[in-house]
Amino acid sequence: MITIFTPTYNRKEYIYKLYNSLIKQSNYNFEWLVIDDDSSDETDLLMRTLKEDMFPIRYIKMPYNSGKYNLYNVAIEESSGNYFICVDSDDLLTPNAIEIIEKAINMNKKSIGYIFPQISDDYNNSCEWENMDKKLIDIIDTEDIYKIRETAIVFKTDI
Repeated sequence: MITIFTPTYNRKEYIYKLYNSLIKQSNYNFEWLVIDDDSSDETDLLMRTLKEDMFPIRYIKMPYNSGKYNLYNVAIEESSGNYFICVDSDDLLTPNAIEIIEKAINMNKKSIGYIFPQISDDYNNSCEWENMDKKLIDIIDTEDIYKIRETAIVFKTDI
């Protein structure tokens, strides 16, 4: 199973859009772990209304604002998945994202992590993502050599 971790702080309007992209997944072998950095915009009320029919949702509200890096630490401790990915509250997943991630994991279970491109409205079609396929690379090379600005990193939770 994959843990999708979403750190949030006063991003209620984005959380619902992300949730809608999650319910459209072709593969539901994931949990959604939302950790709220003490929002004041009623994110907690919204989270209570979201249905868990297709995948489990866990929501943790921090008692005080502690910063995104601290939310990562909590998320790793709370993760139930064998693999972990951070999907920010203003990101969306394509409908086959989890399916693609699981396919990569099943093709090479010895890897400790995987890098996937993030696609945005201003996506640069000239990036060399296809040239990276199945190569071992340094993460710094994604931008310097392959011209990819945004990545989604999936890694083994126990690493």
